Amino acid sequence: MFERVMLRIGAVALTAGLVVAVVFEVLHPSREDPNNNPLVFAEYAQSSNWTTLHLGALAGALMLIGGLIALTESLRLGPAVAAAWARLAAAAAVAARPPTESCRWSTASR
Repeated sequence: MFERVMLRIGAVALTAGLVVAVVFEVLHPSREDPNNNPLVFAEYAQSSNWTTLHLGALAGALMLIGGLIALTESLRLGPAVAAAWARLAAAAAVAARPPTESCRWSTASR
């Protein structure tokens, strides 16, 4: 019973997280070349909803990671091989969090 509940939570969280992430990525201002930092930051400064867009993108990423962890939890109680893959997937989901904007821009300008 627990596995079914976690499987359902994981499926809903993954689907919702994907929809939220795509919606906020579409709304994100991206007219300027991402390697031209002065123009990109000027574009962000002119955006009145910059904070909302980034909080929405963060919420989508957290839902995706939560969905992956819930799915791995439903597999963890299965056979030994599935449990090992589930632990590996949970660790990968946490380690593969999306980079922050400052990290992405600072590495792109090098």
